[in-house]
Amino acid sequence: MDPAKCPADLPGIVFTGRSNVGKSTLVNRVVNRAIARTSKTPGRTRQLIYFHVDRAKGKPFYLVDLPGYGYASGPNREREQFTRAARALLSDERHVAAVLQLVDASVPWQASDLEMLEWLLTSGTPFALVYTKADRVKRGPLVAKTRELAKLLPWRDDVAILPTSGKDNEGIVGVRKWIEGALQRDAATGGSSNSA
Repeated sequence: MDPAKCPADLPGIVFTGRSNVGKSTLVNRVVNRAIARTSKTPGRTRQLIYFHVDRAKGKPFYLVDLPGYGYASGPNREREQFTRAARALLSDERHVAAVLQLVDASVPWQASDLEMLEWLLTSGTPFALVYTKADRVKRGPLVAKTRELAKLLPWRDDVAILPTSGKDNEGIVGVRKWIEGALQRDAATGGSSNSA
């Protein structure tokens, strides 16, 4: 994955997260149609997938499905190379307007998720934390999970936290609104949509 070869003609909203967290499902819910292939098999997405999305108002943009991390397939060297390339892409404002970092609401904090969140907190890349599969967790435990995060990382109150469920469409409207806001901020600051 070479960031220099990635499309930079439109702003990109990148979906990141562990394998099988529900990135492809969320992509489909956000655009309200089945454009991304979903699978119960971890590690199905093995390359960057760009989806061109038109907006009612404003320029089109890309939804970018990044391959999941945390799935123990392939040699360590290959995974390390992918991690470096992914971070280079995510920190390149010519390609990325913002990131949606997906975390399974029903799973305890994983080291790989915390590592990614810590990197996002210090990278300067605009991002939101999206809890997926929120239908599997009651509100109390999810609030406790968020409180725990603030103890594990130097969390910032300005980072949006968006609980979602692909099963019952919970929180999808909120994700769409957050994406729209991110695209407007990107356009206003002369980000990826104006740097190509």
